[in-house]
Amino acid sequence: MKSKILVFLFIISLCMSIVSDQSWIYLATERENPHDLNIQANHPYGYQDTLRDYFPTDEWRTCAPEEQGMNSTLLNEMLPYIDSNNWPIDSFIIDRGGYIVYEKYPNLEFAMNDYHTLQSVTKSFTSALVGIAIQKGLIPSIDATILDLFSSRNVTNVDERKEYMSVKHLLTMTAGVEWDEWSYPYNDTVHNSLAAMVTSDDAVDFFLNLPMVAEPGEEWVYNGGAAILLGVLIEEKSNMTLMDFAQEYLFDPIGISGGVWLRTWNGIFEAGGGLYLKPRDMARFGYLFLNGGAWDGEQVISND
Repeated sequence: MKSKILVFLFIISLCMSIVSDQSWIYLATERENPHDLNIQANHPYGYQDTLRDYFPTDEWRTCAPEEQGMNSTLLNEMLPYIDSNNWPIDSFIIDRGGYIVYEKYPNLEFAMNDYHTLQSVTKSFTSALVGIAIQKGLIPSIDATILDLFSSRNVTNVDERKEYMSVKHLLTMTAGVEWDEWSYPYNDTVHNSLAAMVTSDDAVDFFLNLPMVAEPGEEWVYNGGAAILLGVLIEEKSNMTLMDFAQEYLFDPIGISGGVWLRTWNGIFEAGGGLYLKPRDMARFGYLFLNGGAWDGEQVISND
């Protein structure tokens, strides 16, 4: 696909669904002569000459696929294909040039304005908030070491590898700690590392005192606990709750309102999977990244 063509296809496909009394909703509006616009966006990843005459802070604008150079016949073939494969997709949105050109909710029990569990997509929001915290000087950099950032904590099994563990290693799930959250179900609070962490007396101390099994940065292991620890780090450095921090510095600037972020039993935000948002708000988040972290003249997240 040529870099001059911006197509944002955002699919939320989750095994969990939320039952709603609301009926299926699809809104469509039109705009005149979209191709007469001559507005460009400087994008750090090569998207240039993209029509961008507004930002959907208040509301998304919609138009027919053909107005953005897309084929509605081909797009309409997606629903039968989804049905034939029995995929449990609750919603999908196609945004091109900042306009929603196609929007469907295959699960009739889930409507456009329903909040949906994001599960591990929550981690993408947490990592974005880490970037904002670095941008604001609350966290020195991704190379800042975890033990230094949590210097008030009592860690009893420190070694050279743990001293080297950094924010970057948590972001990339290469912390090097002993961790397994896939071999056992999430209701196994003994063997599943994430379940054991969130049900412990102190989730932060639990993670920081895990034994090291690899040099940080050398081995990738899926680790939801790393995201939770980053959420706590943001709270401690900002003196705000994770949700308040997200609302002020990420959600409000791009028009996301009313989200829900679950906490563990002892009050820690589940920064690895506890966020609920509407599909159109998910599209705003994706659009923010497609714009290199910029939104309507404001650099919400640094390009770096």
